[in-house]
Amino acid sequence: MISLNKFMLEVKNKLKGLEEKKLVQERIDFGATWTAPLDGIIVRGGRAQANTSYMFCNDKTDNAFVGMCTIEYNQHYGTMMCPVIKGHIYEFKQQYWQEQDNLYIYNVYNQ
Repeated sequence: MISLNKFMLEVKNKLKGLEEKKLVQERIDFGATWTAPLDGIIVRGGRAQANTSYMFCNDKTDNAFVGMCTIEYNQHYGTMMCPVIKGHIYEFKQQYWQEQDNLYIYNVYNQ
């Protein structure tokens, strides 16, 4: 059976690991396909240039759609957010979507 001291030491180590991380947010140009350098989240904001605008994000590595945003009316705005996995290749499909801002958010360890 694990002692209370060992348990508390494990909890302390886990909390210390959380303190050593920080979130970084970068503006980025994804292009048609993009490979994630680290685990994280992407945020893509856009404005419709016609009715029924859309943006899809497909994880080509796992062959699964991981994000979608549709905008019903012309000149309205939408945001797509989806998780990304290090080393996976992502493909973006869009129609009548004008990019406003693209962000990539991920964890790094403090120096």
